[in-house]
Amino acid sequence: AGPVHACTYVVVFSYGEIDCRCHAAKFKDDVEMLSMPYAATIRAYVDSFVNAFDGARVVPIVLAVPPATDQGYNPAAPFIGALPDRVAATDLLNASLEVACMKHELAFTGAYTWSFAKSENGALRRDMSDGHVHIRPGLCDSVLQCMRQLVCDKIESQAALAPNVQAVHSGTTSIAADL
Repeated sequence: AGPVHACTYVVVFSYGEIDCRCHAAKFKDDVEMLSMPYAATIRAYVDSFVNAFDGARVVPIVLAVPPATDQGYNPAAPFIGALPDRVAATDLLNASLEVACMKHELAFTGAYTWSFAKSENGALRRDMSDGHVHIRPGLCDSVLQCMRQLVCDKIESQAALAPNVQAVHSGTTSIAADL
């Protein structure tokens, strides 16, 4: 067997802004109908990956949905509903993902991951936007740091559960640095 960290896989799952832009009306009254199956599907996927690759350790991370916006119209994925409704749906989905991820033992960046990028009305700040629906590159250091910490914490907790796996801690920095 090779070094322990060679068998550690970090997988990031993410709903996008598009999910709230196009589907907010579908789940506004029952957000769990979206978050719970999503988390259950991720758990099943991770479990099948672990079973397929004997000895693999998978660190799944669910990334919170970034703030809704009205910037950058895209006819293939139009904005559906008013911006305040999409902001509310995004906040509801992120809060629900927090619960769903906890239930399915998945790391989650947190409902407030993108607070730094929100304007007073909860939408994506224009000064942080790429002019469309994304946050400009280089402005997400706090999110990357959060993800690094989740990876490190998960690897360290896995090492604590398997005391014969001592090399995990030494590999933590290099794995997290690749995020």
